[in-house]
Amino acid sequence: MITSIPVITNEGKFVVELLKDVTNTFLVEGIDIENISDTYEKINRLNDLVVKDELTGIFNRRFIK
Repeated sequence: MITSIPVITNEGKFVVELLKDVTNTFLVEGIDIENISDTYEKINRLNDLVVKDELTGIFNRRFIK
């Protein structure tokens, strides 16, 4: 899992990225481990909700910054 945080300092603008291995952690409830394609679809849908505008489908400021 990657979390990006914009940071503004006197020296300029930066992005801090936090990385966490969530391989053995189930963050998505209701997934069927036996049906991997449905799992990928749910994860991609959640990712889109975070970084894309729901109305237009284009990337929002959280993705671009």
